[in-house]
Amino acid sequence: MDPDREPTRCYNSARRFQENGSLFNEFICPEWDQPDELEYCCGPELQQYCCGFWDDGGRVAGVVIGILIAVTLVIGCIACCCCQARKRRASCKCKSRNETTGALV
Repeated sequence: MDPDREPTRCYNSARRFQENGSLFNEFICPEWDQPDELEYCCGPELQQYCCGFWDDGGRVAGVVIGILIAVTLVIGCIACCCCQARKRRASCKCKSRNETTGALV
């Protein structure tokens, strides 16, 4: 875990007790007895728990949707460039054909 990074704070209104028996609603992930990979908050608001990045369905859905949007944009840009290049080639061929036949444009 990066020592310069702010810790992740999660909230849980359920009865959570510290080692000394006192109740707490806010805690930092990962908790002292958890691996460093559990640095994110999962679960509904005020019922959160520590989890890994891929353990939260919302995060997974967000990554998948982001990838789909990026792929769509790349394909759209490539298609647009191909159409522009095809239009330029078609107009060049028409001009050169008309020049050799002597037809007026």
